[in-house]
Amino acid sequence: MRSIERNAFKLSSGLIELSDFEEELYSKSNIDLMNTDELIYQLIGINFRGKHWKRELDYVLESVNTRENFLLKTIYFGCQRILEEQELGSVEDIIYEFSKLNIENDYEYDFLMEFYSLGIENDSLEDGYGSLTKNEILHKAKSLGRDFVDGYNKKKSFEDLLYNKGIIHGTGVLFSEDEIVQYRSSKKVNLESTKVLDDRLRKLNFDKEIIERIDRQSNEETLKKILVRIPIYLLLGIILLFVGISSITKDIGTILYGFILIGFGLLVTSVCYIFKWFYLRFFKK
Repeated sequence: MRSIERNAFKLSSGLIELSDFEEELYSKSNIDLMNTDELIYQLIGINFRGKHWKRELDYVLESVNTRENFLLKTIYFGCQRILEEQELGSVEDIIYEFSKLNIENDYEYDFLMEFYSLGIENDSLEDGYGSLTKNEILHKAKSLGRDFVDGYNKKKSFEDLLYNKGIIHGTGVLFSEDEIVQYRSSKKVNLESTKVLDDRLRKLNFDKEIIERIDRQSNEETLKKILVRIPIYLLLGIILLFVGISSITKDIGTILYGFILIGFGLLVTSVCYIFKWFYLRFFKK
């Protein structure tokens, strides 16, 4: 990473003063490169006296990096700032910055979820309740920051740095393999796609054998659950549909139309379950 880019990230994270960064940015060597160097050109174009200069700086840094690299570098220098400070009040902006990144990335990355939880804890503490003290929040933030900085310096992969292999959907709750099977099965039973979950397992570098075992066991669980639902949905659907249709000419009220719609929906769902069962039983390898 070039010195000017490194110091730009440091400035964004609060590791260096604006005056120190400007001294380097406006040096003669950088001015001479302004017309040929895209990063320097964009940095010089920022109004550092305006109130939105940090937003503009982050925009420039993201534009010259891939999304993943920008995210890693932002977190890396933010963690360095956390490790340098000794008071929680001095790093609250970094905790909330990571919480913001967590939201912007749809709660996908477990590392950011940890800071999101710390932000909630800090808010709860200020409101008069919470399970952690200020020192405990700071200690947790430093521990997370130290692990990330060490991993980044060792050139660990993006997935290893931001994902926890025990966490499946970013809620901060640890899952065992059996619980993953049940979770995947419940999505199949509810006729939901498991693509996001399956992609997540691959990103977490789960062994191929483990993924195949999870797939096989969740399909077996799904077959059992579907077999229980099919006769129930069929029976209820037929009853509601029969009651609704047989009484439609009577002046009993619009609730009968609700019976018809619900009954029809249950029958359609049961048919979907039947096709799903046959697919998993006879066609799914």
